Amino acid sequence: MPNNTVWHAALARTLSLSSYALTAAGRARDAEADAQRAWSGALAAADSVGRATGVAELRVLTATALASLGRVEDARPIRSNS
Repeated sequence: MPNNTVWHAALARTLSLSSYALTAAGRARDAEADAQRAWSGALAAADSVGRATGVAELRVLTATALASLGRVEDARPIRSNS
């Protein structure tokens, strides 16, 4: 899996965990914005690199990012084709 895509996935997971802390601190709006930005970046990287390289593992990351962005219906066909 390309390093940039791995980095985006790790960043998305880290910012998602950070969003839990922001929510607990009463800053839900900041938390949501951080998580949205992180998963959007991960989705863009995974989708782009996945299409260009055909790396099957990127379908999992793409489906995870879509689900994390609330796009569960878009993620289902990706998951079921894996």
